[in-house]
Amino acid sequence: MKGKMKAYLLLQALLAYCMCPVSSLDVLLVSAPFPGHANCLLAIGEELVVRGHNVTFSSLDNWVNLRHKSTERGMRYLSAGKQAVTQAEWNNIISKRASLQGFFSKNPLAIIEELRLLDQSRPLSGIDEIAKYFMNINLQQWDIIVTEHYLTHRIPCIAKSRNVTVVMTSMTYFSNESPPWPFPSYESAYSDNLGFKERGFIVIMFFINRFFALANSFRTSFDKFSCKETFKYPVELGWEVPYIITTVLGLEYPRTISPLTTYVGPVLSQALLNQHLLPVDLNDWLRNKNNKSVIYISMGSQLSLSDKMAQEIINGISDTDYHVIWSVGDINKDIILSIDSSRYYTSSWIPQLTLLQHSSISMAILHGGSNGIHESLYFGIPIIVIPGMGDQFDWAVRVSDAGVGLQLLRHEVTSRGLRDSIRRIDNDGYHKRAEKMSVLMKRGGGIKRAAELVEFYGTYGYDHLIPGPIKYKWNWIQYYNVDVHIVLLVGLVAIVMILKRSCKCCTSKKTKIKQI
Repeated sequence: MKGKMKAYLLLQALLAYCMCPVSSLDVLLVSAPFPGHANCLLAIGEELVVRGHNVTFSSLDNWVNLRHKSTERGMRYLSAGKQAVTQAEWNNIISKRASLQGFFSKNPLAIIEELRLLDQSRPLSGIDEIAKYFMNINLQQWDIIVTEHYLTHRIPCIAKSRNVTVVMTSMTYFSNESPPWPFPSYESAYSDNLGFKERGFIVIMFFINRFFALANSFRTSFDKFSCKETFKYPVELGWEVPYIITTVLGLEYPRTISPLTTYVGPVLSQALLNQHLLPVDLNDWLRNKNNKSVIYISMGSQLSLSDKMAQEIINGISDTDYHVIWSVGDINKDIILSIDSSRYYTSSWIPQLTLLQHSSISMAILHGGSNGIHESLYFGIPIIVIPGMGDQFDWAVRVSDAGVGLQLLRHEVTSRGLRDSIRRIDNDGYHKRAEKMSVLMKRGGGIKRAAELVEFYGTYGYDHLIPGPIKYKWNWIQYYNVDVHIVLLVGLVAIVMILKRSCKCCTSKKTKIKQI
């Protein structure tokens, strides 16, 4: 598989060299050391290498082995240091967060504990270490830096302070609104149909998040990397820095966007999209399976199902005619050994993007990570989402609102609940809506559009797209015309007072004339 990928990349690079007149750029990609964050940048880097650019990928060295994943795609790897936390320590925090059901629980005590764990995980993620590294090296050696939303207010601030072109990527839009509007805040697990209670909750969460950020700045070195403290201005995503959003409107809620924001749809590896060979044993298992007769299950790389939940899923599927391919992770081996191998194929690793293209796959049961959501819907496969933490609840709500899948909270995962969900997917038009979503995603532009934007910004810049209030650093008084409104109000009051005084004078004179 590796040899075929390298051959494919070499062939594409030769074609790009012959056909593409764009000058070669030196591009730096900077990612947090987690696969869900790195996948998009790895795909962009792969495409830029094919187009003949010199690409460097940088992150922390840890258990994900991003060094290997980037170099096999033709990129140079630049280590920003080593992540101190082990995978077991990180997974322990993830498991604790998952047990709280995130902000979706709407339990104040659970929400406070979720915020505390989230606050605890930030320094362990290594984003401060990455920022320290890039503050101490020469960034002028690159024409453009591309980073992702987990490093917001770190890498963009440093790059802007050194006058280096920088671009952000994200799976969802969470920048400032213009005009301001209470869209569901990040990790709120709300739909865009916001009532008074939901809008109130978002406002309260805003102040709580600000409190935790302030408290964190007193305890850690976070404030050293905040734009406001270090560089005297905030970096506005989509207004001052280009914002490449790797989803589509329809799954994401439509809203007013900033001039430098572009939706490109899922950014998927072209080499993996063109890879149709599955492992031999999996291919043999699928050989006699009918079209749309298989359910694919994956709970991601960081979360696993409890034995009880796994058994409920098995019991629920037993009442259907489906076969199952299951990326099992760390589920109890005793349960796996008891599964009928003719009906279930289980493995600790499944080539997901290749499998989802197979005609036998009917639906997917996923944990709600943005990569899995987009990959499934890209191929028109409806989803049952069992979210565990963070923005997985947001994606579960979006999938449900778009009518391309259903959400099951972990306490709702029973054999009956799963069986009913599968039947709803089959009978209530979810497949048809998922096929429509697939069309929207493929028309978004994907990896090619993302690479074109990087090439354009790296070659020509984007100053011409920055609005005046951002370019000239207006404060909120100027932006909302508060000073103008005050002057107009004072003027109006003055006119009213003058007119009122004039009327009193006229009335007084008339009274005196009558007395004479």
